[in-house]
Amino acid sequence: MLSAAPVSSDANPPAFILSGRCTYPASLGPAQVAEIRILCDSVAVRSDGADTVIAFSRKFSERWIRFSGEMSGPRMTVRRVHPSWDRSAPARGACTIFHKDDRVSAVSCVAQAGGRSFVANLLPPPF
Repeated sequence: MLSAAPVSSDANPPAFILSGRCTYPASLGPAQVAEIRILCDSVAVRSDGADTVIAFSRKFSERWIRFSGEMSGPRMTVRRVHPSWDRSAPARGACTIFHKDDRVSAVSCVAQAGGRSFVANLLPPPF
């Protein structure tokens, strides 16, 4: 999805909040029926015990989604999705924290749960 390369880091990344915009390349085409593309303007990454939680949200909205799982370098194996509008569910997927010039250049997650695909891709400015 993105051109920036992930950079390896510790198993549990330092916590951070990144402002930006969820955007999706035209090459993805239109969203499929069972695909939910998240609208967001920030992402928060934090460790929660052995798991890492990556949460995408949008100001002035009550809708958000969290992906949780095990981090290894810049990549997380997603085990659960937690959408604000539905129940938490077991999931399969991955999140990647991309870096460029020692800065986070994107945070991207894709996971499948309960017959649906959840996709989030936040880029910081400039877009």
